[in-house]
Amino acid sequence: MSMMKNKTKIEEQKYARKELVRLGQDFKEKRLKAGLTHEEVRARTGISVSTVHHLEHGMGVGLETYIILLRCVGYQLD
Repeated sequence: MSMMKNKTKIEEQKYARKELVRLGQDFKEKRLKAGLTHEEVRARTGISVSTVHHLEHGMGVGLETYIILLRCVGYQLD
């Protein structure tokens, strides 16, 4: 039974990693469509360029940071 739980956990981690990459790519597309550089995002949000880079490369960031970055590129949460 323990092996089953470990397998499920590993599968979920793989899924989560793929989703982080997808979310990062989606953010990058939105940023580029908005015509913003990493530095312009930093200037507008106060979030470091390295954090933006981490997001875009699927390394993940906190949810609050992600929401701030999405709003910066024009995405509205309703």
